[in-house]
Amino acid sequence: MIKGKKVGLRAVEKEDLILLRDWRNLTDFRKHFREVRELSLTDQEEWFESLQKTKHINYMFTIVDLKTNKPLNLVL
Repeated sequence: MIKGKKVGLRAVEKEDLILLRDWRNLTDFRKHFREVRELSLTDQEEWFESLQKTKHINYMFTIVDLKTNKPLNLVL
């Protein structure tokens, strides 16, 4: 984990997928993505598994609160 004073960056974990799916499916966000349809949890899981199998370098991070070690929900 890369740590700052209040937050850290860690690798995306399987437990993050529900939060990622919910964030990704927000209408105001989705309209700016290449894939504009709503994603299911299965879609997110398949994406996550594909990251594990790829030979390309991918840097995907989750921003976490260092006090709680939980992902930040940046949607206001």
